[in-house]
Amino acid sequence: MSIQYSLIEDAFDYASFGFYGQSEAYINIDNDEIILYRESDPENCHLPEDIEDDKFVKIPHKRDLNLGSSLPKRFARMYPAIEPEIAAIFKKAGAYQNFRQLLAREDLVIAWREFDKSEQSKALV
Repeated sequence: MSIQYSLIEDAFDYASFGFYGQSEAYINIDNDEIILYRESDPENCHLPEDIEDDKFVKIPHKRDLNLGSSLPKRFARMYPAIEPEIAAIFKKAGAYQNFRQLLAREDLVIAWREFDKSEQSKALV
């Protein structure tokens, strides 16, 4: 398999879009083709009939790689002054919106994006 890493990243982003299971991505290891499927668009997204064959590798969702709500908590460990606030945020509804507001308030948006990207890359390789 000689597929470019950037294409795997793009497929991972696609598979992780929306709620868990709404989008899927596969790599055909015979020809490096990436197959994308979105539950909400079955007319334009078709899975091959032999998708269960060993030649197709399913790209995981970010939750499958422990990149869901535990990731902000791991990020918080680097900033002990706000760690309790982040922990509290993720115990309530609207966590990600509140987390993004906290990042903006604390001027940590760029640090978060870099951390998120780094952890995603580690998980994919």
